[in-house]
Amino acid sequence: MSYDILKNIATGQPIKSSATPREVFASKQLQNAKESLDSIPNTVQEKERYKMWKRSTRDWIPHPDNIEGMWDIEEQAYPGTSFKQDTVNKINRELEASLSDTEKNDYFQRNAPQWPQWLRKKYKPDIDAGRLKAEQRVLGLSRVNNKVETRDIVNEFVSAPNLYLNSTVAKRVHSGDFFTAVKYGFTTEITTDEDGRVAVPLDGGLVPVYALNPELFPAVDPREEYILLNDTFKMIDDIIDPYYSKSESDFKLVEKANKRQLYENIDTMGDKFTDQHVNIILDYAEGQPDPEDVINRGLSKTMSQAIDKDVYNSSFDIALDFVSKWQEVLSTLKKRSEA
Repeated sequence: MSYDILKNIATGQPIKSSATPREVFASKQLQNAKESLDSIPNTVQEKERYKMWKRSTRDWIPHPDNIEGMWDIEEQAYPGTSFKQDTVNKINRELEASLSDTEKNDYFQRNAPQWPQWLRKKYKPDIDAGRLKAEQRVLGLSRVNNKVETRDIVNEFVSAPNLYLNSTVAKRVHSGDFFTAVKYGFTTEITTDEDGRVAVPLDGGLVPVYALNPELFPAVDPREEYILLNDTFKMIDDIIDPYYSKSESDFKLVEKANKRQLYENIDTMGDKFTDQHVNIILDYAEGQPDPEDVINRGLSKTMSQAIDKDVYNSSFDIALDFVSKWQEVLSTLKKRSEA
């Protein structure tokens, strides 16, 4: 509602039906302020008249729709013609009263919203600087809180007794999933599913974060997401790291045991020599101190049943078959190196 409309209301004009209750209250305050000034006899000295008017309006509640009007009426009530200059001088004295930079910024943030346009314009650089610093302080506190809260959430996550992070998935993928879960508003309910992926409870089940539909969650401001990512992702990654390394180590131990078991039982996999035999031998030989010996023993094991059954006609046939199998091993090795 414009100041012109407020002036109409103050002079007895009807209030438009579109006015909100707050606008009506603001206009009523403006009307009361004007009536209060008009009710003070002209015979009262200017200074006393001003004091009387100030007392009558001490309960004024600033509102965007009555600030300009109230300051106009105060200027009318003020003794003399130096109201604006005296107001500026008063503000300058208050600012010079041993206020720190932070206190000055707070002063502008606290008082400027109640000032008229001409006064805000005069102190605009200071008001803008104060607003920026106030926003930076709030942002700084928010960033600290975000880091503390996220740290607590991820510590709760890794302390779960049955935590399992799939070591065939890159650690940063797990960290990214965890970050996404936090971004979507999940906290201590974040866990891992049976496949070792970061997951959250949803619709009565456990859903891996990578499968969540982003449209189901409120959009995050890009600036906020950048700050959150910058402040917390590395922290998440660092906290997860030892648990991921343990999962990776456990996985490798199990994988190594499985490879050894397959290798030791390779002679039970039939007489026909296949790619599966070759891969089992090479998988187990990889990382062994003497891989050539492992391959030789593995190939011999694949031939043991055929030898026991007298499949070969002579030692020459055995040697020929052995060399043939070695050629298949070398061929597979070459394919692996080129892959």
